[in-house]
Amino acid sequence: MRRRGNAILEFALSFALLFAVFAGVFQFGHSFFFYNNLQS
Repeated sequence: MRRRGNAILEFALSFALLFAVFAGVFQFGHSFFFYNNLQS
């Protein structure tokens, strides 16, 4: 049971980290896209 709990905890932490990274990349791309549209 303890090993399964560790796996779930590890998955939750890594998923949160990956989600934060992808959200940041998406936000940066979105901002860059709008900046380019406003410039031209």
